[in-house]
Amino acid sequence: MPPGPRDWKLEQHTVRFEPPDIFWTRFNGPLTLENVRGALAIYQEMREVRPFIFVAELDAIGRLDPEAARYLSENLPMSWVVGNIYIGGRLLHRALAKGLALASRLYPHSDDNVFEKIHHVATAAEAWALIPRLRARHTGPTR
Repeated sequence: MPPGPRDWKLEQHTVRFEPPDIFWTRFNGPLTLENVRGALAIYQEMREVRPFIFVAELDAIGRLDPEAARYLSENLPMSWVVGNIYIGGRLLHRALAKGLALASRLYPHSDDNVFEKIHHVATAAEAWALIPRLRARHTGPTR
């Protein structure tokens, strides 16, 4: 049984777990290697919540540290993720999300469906509407 709601702070960024399987993240400023390591530590700690849906509010995100991007693509098994939903953001953020997905395909934890897991929406309401569809089409192992 998944745990109840929970919040974490990664410097200026926040992560909220919404049962049963959503990690809702609000970015505020640059995303560093330490932020990414902290996020992966959260996902490891919450190992009973896999696979999960990652939702990110991008309106206030800053620069993505290249080392953070590399670390994420090398260390986050895509089998842990049902879908990534990005709210807002610019064309650059869309390109970065696709680039990270492409980079993840080079590692042993690759997922052939990684591009199908990336979704961009304009509002939180659109993200909430997408979540049941992602859950419904998900099949496969959870660990």
